Amino acid sequence: MTDENTKVSENEEEYLEIMERLKERGEKITTTAIASLLKISPPSVTGMLDKLVKDGYIKHEAYKKIVLTKKGEDYGKKILDSHRTWEKFLTDFLGIKKDKDTIHEIACKLEHVSSPEISDALSKLISSKRAKEKDEKTGISLAGMNEKNKGKISKIVSGTNFGGAK
Repeated sequence: MTDENTKVSENEEEYLEIMERLKERGEKITTTAIASLLKISPPSVTGMLDKLVKDGYIKHEAYKKIVLTKKGEDYGKKILDSHRTWEKFLTDFLGIKKDKDTIHEIACKLEHVSSPEISDALSKLISSKRAKEKDEKTGISLAGMNEKNKGKISKIVSGTNFGGAK
């Protein structure tokens, strides 16, 4: 994904995604928490934090809390949403049956090489598939249809009022 002003590296995206994930969980965004999730040492995090401060994604002073700016939060949400969309696509749409860590790794790779347009299209595709599956599972009452809808009567239930005439 690309910011309109600067090219954000895959590593920067990972940091922003992790910070947004921590924020979403109600956890403090700390150097130690970031290092733990990235499986690196806390001193390794410092250089990237400086870059993210310089680029306006976070506010941070040494040994103080880390706060996402509006720009950082928006970007982190975009990356996290893209990641989750890819996970859903891989498991729910393609039916890939791998362990959670493997799906996470694959989604992580895909989130960085796809554009926001691709992520949005995937999200819409997944939503429409889920809506269709829900309609197929629960059905739609005749009272809920209008003259523009097409349908097939698959079940007639007696003694039940679905909002039609009494």
